[in-house]
Amino acid sequence: MINELKYTLIIFVIFLLSGYVFHKIKSREIRNKEVPHFLSRIANILGFIIIVSFALGITMAVITAVKLLD
Repeated sequence: MINELKYTLIIFVIFLLSGYVFHKIKSREIRNKEVPHFLSRIANILGFIIIVSFALGITMAVITAVKLLD
């Protein structure tokens, strides 16, 4: 059970960190500052990481909850 909880927390930390960096990059675009091509590319990759880590985090949270109830 400890492993599932540890992996759930790690996935949610990845989700939060990538979301924070994604927000910082996109806020530059909103303020009409120039965004270099590589930062735009990183934002695209981070968007994918956010989606995947959120789905994995929810799945791991459900697995952890089921194991706790058993």
